Amino acid sequence: MASVARQEEKGSDVNVASHLLVDTVTGTIDAAVVINNDSDLAYPIACARERLPVGLVNPTKVYRPGKLAGLPHEGAGNHWWYQL
Repeated sequence: MASVARQEEKGSDVNVASHLLVDTVTGTIDAAVVINNDSDLAYPIACARERLPVGLVNPTKVYRPGKLAGLPHEGAGNHWWYQL
């Protein structure tokens, strides 16, 4: 029996970042929960945190990258982090 796990770049991070920023700027959402641990999302998440509360769920067993860190009271405040 063999198990293979392969990660491929499908542009999904760009889609998540784009929707997060558009929804944040247009006021479509009051808060966001992002389920991802990719540091490529650090800038869009930081921008969203300025305007609304953002929860970040790490779906992996590895540590959260420092670029995704922040403080609960920064920007709009009420931000939170969770690791599965």
